[in-house]
Amino acid sequence: FDVITAESYNYGTDSVTGYSGFLYNGQTPLGIDFRQGTNNSVRGNYTQNYFELMEDYNGLRVRTIEELIGNNIPVNGTGPKSVYGLWGSPGGVQGNYSKFKQEQFRVTGMSSFEIKGHALVAGFEFEQKTNRFYNLNATGLWTQMRLLQNIPNRELDLQNPIVVRDANGVYQDTINYNFAYSPTNASAFAENIRIANGLDRYNTDQINIMNMDPSLFKLDFFSADELINPGGTNYVNYYGYDYTGAIADDRTQISDFFTAKDENGNLTRPVAAFQPTYMAGYIQDQFEFRELSFNVGLRVDRFDLNQEVLKDPYVLFPTYKVRDLAGSAISSDVLSQVPSNIGGDYVVYVSSFDYESTSIVGYRNPENNQWYDAAGDLLTDPQDLSDAAGGGIKPMLRTPPSVDSEAVSTLTDESFKDYDPQVVIMPRISFNFPINENALLVAHYDVLSQRPTTGVSRLNPFDYLNLVNKNAGGFLNNPNLKPQITTEYELGFKQRLTEKSALKVSAYYRELRDLVQTRAFTQAYPITYVAYDNLDFATTKGFTLEYELRRVQNFRLRGNYTMKFATGTGSNINSGAALANSGQPNLRYILPLDHERRHEFTVNMDYRIPNNTGPSWWNSRVFENMGINLLVTGLSGNPYTKRVDFRANAQIDGQINGARLPWQMNFDAKINKAFLISKRRSFEIYLQVFNLFDTKNITGVYAFTGSPDDNGYLSSSAAEAQISQQANARSYVDLYNRSINNSGFYGLPRRIRLGLSYNF
Repeated sequence: FDVITAESYNYGTDSVTGYSGFLYNGQTPLGIDFRQGTNNSVRGNYTQNYFELMEDYNGLRVRTIEELIGNNIPVNGTGPKSVYGLWGSPGGVQGNYSKFKQEQFRVTGMSSFEIKGHALVAGFEFEQKTNRFYNLNATGLWTQMRLLQNIPNRELDLQNPIVVRDANGVYQDTINYNFAYSPTNASAFAENIRIANGLDRYNTDQINIMNMDPSLFKLDFFSADELINPGGTNYVNYYGYDYTGAIADDRTQISDFFTAKDENGNLTRPVAAFQPTYMAGYIQDQFEFRELSFNVGLRVDRFDLNQEVLKDPYVLFPTYKVRDLAGSAISSDVLSQVPSNIGGDYVVYVSSFDYESTSIVGYRNPENNQWYDAAGDLLTDPQDLSDAAGGGIKPMLRTPPSVDSEAVSTLTDESFKDYDPQVVIMPRISFNFPINENALLVAHYDVLSQRPTTGVSRLNPFDYLNLVNKNAGGFLNNPNLKPQITTEYELGFKQRLTEKSALKVSAYYRELRDLVQTRAFTQAYPITYVAYDNLDFATTKGFTLEYELRRVQNFRLRGNYTMKFATGTGSNINSGAALANSGQPNLRYILPLDHERRHEFTVNMDYRIPNNTGPSWWNSRVFENMGINLLVTGLSGNPYTKRVDFRANAQIDGQINGARLPWQMNFDAKINKAFLISKRRSFEIYLQVFNLFDTKNITGVYAFTGSPDDNGYLSSSAAEAQISQQANARSYVDLYNRSINNSGFYGLPRRIRLGLSYNF
């Protein structure tokens, strides 16, 4: 895109020389000469056609890049407009680059031995992971390059006018100006792209990166902050690599992200790899005592995220505690008013950051994050402390912004501590007791732990960079998460009915604690934010009935029925997001979980004709080694939350998870025949049919209509206005219906497999 420009002037008086005349005020775009490249021919066709249409329409000419972007015409780094906002256009895919590297060092050991009737098994595990990740919004770089290319020299140098004179030195009524270089708007990219074009680093000529060969550009032309773009669109995200994608030093500390600089004084923003460690030891004993068969074990896990965490998630910077007030600038009269029920380690909140004249408005216990007013009375809403401070929460900072504004924009080691390794002790015991020769009582008790996932537990310095810039969008990682704990009890009874059949009845109870959920850190400083935390718990109670009939006259039957009640405070890590974003307290309610299936049953029937049996046709056992299997499953519908209209954030209709999906029924069949080659080798042919009756099982619906293919929008008044504005109303309706008919809301259709297998 070659932008053709002309010098522009306006009549006025120069403030330095006092001359009046035509003063240069920059370049005026006249038009663009577009030359289609070869890298993105599909996108290029859109742009070329637009230029041709403009020329055909009375010779109109495109003047600026911004005009193209405003008309949704593809330029470098952008794609064509989508189809009605529903479907992407050809060539509209955005380029993205990512890479990752995962390493794991693991050592395990196990030994088994017997001592006086005890069968013992003991072992240990050690695991060290090193995870690295790098992601780059490649097409977005074009936008950033356009913004940065001339950013240090956007203004004219009006203090150094260039007076136009003739050969005799006579003023010719025109004054020119060069562009001025502004150190406060310095840009690593603007400097490096000029060097790459053979210009001086601080050259003030206006350049156009849209008219340069893309092979000229390199990622390290940018500084780290020009790619991270604090407060704006992030073009890069990484850990274990530097901002250009090179392997980073794993000894990097969180404070280095805020302070480390290169030789040019640019922040380098290093981020270490994620390196959690895990170790465990266990011992298990199997023995019998007075007809009771026991299996007893103990496992001890130690989990270390091996990273730094905030000392106080409610304040990013070091604060005064009550015990520190005596050495602060606060007056002795204020100090004497601290209530007796306020502990020495409580965080102090004040009315202003001028400590010599401030007053204390409240306190917070960092152990349980309970808030108190100035009189020591418990608060239900920390907003009261913000109101008492005149709007805006004010913790008593060690270095208040009134003294050093940079101190509250840079995090240091004082704000962090090492993650406390989590040790989980997990006893396990099971036993069975023969009531008589036909009945058996079984029971077990287990404690299990699950490590938090990397996606939400990794230390992410970019989150804290956003917070110090008072940008709290999205959900932040929490590097201080604990493992999730599951405690399970089960009691069962098994009864032999006949020589070939048995019935088992069991009941179980499962409790899950420290589940991860979104949490609002309300009135945090410098800004309220939402992050993940160990907030949720859940319980599952169930009853199972199993029947088994061993093969009788070639027929075998197995059946299972389960009734389950699963309730808790959250179904997934984001189920409390709406509440967290609303600014309400972190309340918890017991509700049915998304994955609860109240009723579930399976029936497996198998009929098989053994070798050398079955009817004989033409002196041959045609059906020997042949069988048919039928698996029947039935599932009651999962719960979902109804809404009063089609909007995703519409008001709830009834209770959360108060509605249910329809039942799901499925039949799978398999017919197979084996041909024996020898005692150990056989050849088999089989026909397998999944979803035999092609049942359309509904696995998801739209919350307003309860339908899998209609969200209710097209029937609303809002849709009428939207449809009337489209280029083709019928096309819009058809494409909209197609877009909401989500295949993920249905079970898979009938599938048929014809297969061969060779067994040896």
